[in-house]
Amino acid sequence: MEPDALGECTVSILQRALIAKSGYDCGFEHVTAETAAGLMLAPARHPAILDVTIDGNSFAVRPIAGNAVLVSELQRYFPSDQGRFRCHSIAQLRLLLHRAAELAHSLPNQAQNDFETALAAELNRLPEAIAGTEVERMVRETVAAVVGFIVYGLVLALIWMRLGAPDVALTEAAIGGGLSSKYLMSYGDLPRSANDYSPGNLMMPRGAIIDGNLNEVQDVDLGKMDEIREGIAHSWYKYADEAAGLHPLKGETVPNFDIGGAKGTRTKIEAVDESAKYSWVKAPRWKGHAMEVGPLARFVIGYVKGQEDICLLYTSPSPRDATLSRMPSSA
Repeated sequence: MEPDALGECTVSILQRALIAKSGYDCGFEHVTAETAAGLMLAPARHPAILDVTIDGNSFAVRPIAGNAVLVSELQRYFPSDQGRFRCHSIAQLRLLLHRAAELAHSLPNQAQNDFETALAAELNRLPEAIAGTEVERMVRETVAAVVGFIVYGLVLALIWMRLGAPDVALTEAAIGGGLSSKYLMSYGDLPRSANDYSPGNLMMPRGAIIDGNLNEVQDVDLGKMDEIREGIAHSWYKYADEAAGLHPLKGETVPNFDIGGAKGTRTKIEAVDESAKYSWVKAPRWKGHAMEVGPLARFVIGYVKGQEDICLLYTSPSPRDATLSRMPSSA
């Protein structure tokens, strides 16, 4: 192993595999980045991220994300130097990773604390009489649902980037993470009686939420050709009039793959051109608004409309209990 200017050594293929396997076994399942000197390990269930490098004959582990208390807690068990923990064997590395994962699970979640602080600030603006009432619970659940919905979209965007699909990642970041998290639409789905898609027979009701107004779910008429459109201005398809879009019943799927000003090649796009076409996903529109559609949108609309099957999942002691209580006792 040859050290670089910082004293770190180039990691061999075997060492990379050992580090990644140790992380996977000990609570840091994902490799988020690789350098010549090591790997960055991230978990699936807690916010800590560790930078693991080779330094001489030992492993150097540096926490770069997570609760601020994590480092001080780890220092109670492992020696450190300038924010780095040194492990002289794979066994020691695994022990440190396992302990870091345990601490990350048990320590207070800073993101949750920040959310509670912001939520408390919003509740303080409301009359004191609502404290402890159903109104306060609804405000808390609504804020949590909206924030969680946006965060979920951004996490999906990161996952798509890791899977090598920048076009889908960009679409999810723009639509699921910000642009239309306040603009939701459901066509309606899951009829209780087969082939009956009348509003009263749908377990997933149809409707639209505009600009985050959860006090009003607007009616969606699937038959109005001028209201629902699928746009392809940024999709690799072609219409006679690409600026107008088409109703799903009249939609066309004619591929028109052209990377335009994107960086890379046709088989490996490194950075998309946001001003041109960059995705195989069509963009749903309702009355001119960019809309978020899909399972999450259906659940939000169903909950706001008071759909019993959906509300039971959130008003019972736990979603699991509510689901199990409504399942048949035998097949």
